[in-house]
Parts: sequence; structure tokens; C-alpha cells
Amino acid sequence: MDHGVVVRRHEPCDDEWECRAGVAWRDVPDRYGPWTTTHTRFRRWAADGTFEGMLRVAQA
Repeated sequence: MDHGVVVRRHEPCDDEWECRAGVAWRDVPDRYGPWTTTHTRFRRWAADGTFEGMLRVAQA
């Protein structure tokens, strides 16, 4: 789905930060951009079914 944003690609779980549970949005690494942008993108993709679509493609 095209949301007009650049997706920053990386390897799954490429650092300890991503593997921890319960991390605050304000603690996201700088390479992901401002935490507010990352949080907004996550919320939008969760609401519009982007993650479900990604899961379906991965399971195909």
C-alpha cells in the first residue's frame, strides 16, 4: 500500500532495542525518525489493515 512515506527497511530484530518488549515510543532510535512520526505511521497502518496485508503476503 502506498501511504506517501519512505519505508526504512532493516533486518528483523537487528538490534536489542527492537527485540525488547514495552519500549516507549520516545525511545525509538534516531534512524527511525521523530518518535511522533513513527507512532503516527504505526497507528495509521494498524487502523487501515496494512499489517494484516503484510502478514497475508508473508504467509502466502
